Amino acid sequence: MIRMNQLPFLEYNHGYLWGAHTLQDVVNTRVDVIRADLNETVETLQGKLRRVEEDDGGFPVVAKEGGMYKVIGYIGNNELEKCSQ
Repeated sequence: MIRMNQLPFLEYNHGYLWGAHTLQDVVNTRVDVIRADLNETVETLQGKLRRVEEDDGGFPVVAKEGGMYKVIGYIGNNELEKCSQ
């Protein structure tokens, strides 16, 4: 069905070449997140929304567990904006 509709997809067994680039060269490691283990205020959430360039994006919701951060959810910008008003 995917091929019939000519939709893009990555094949599991295919090796994709990025030339001399590494994953660190092409991935943004600085991502704004919402920390569920901290007390985020309405002001801090609105500040994060102001820094976002894309209206259709959102934020991963993370919590610190055992010294590591775990993604526990995701909230879209529109939903966050409605919640913070």
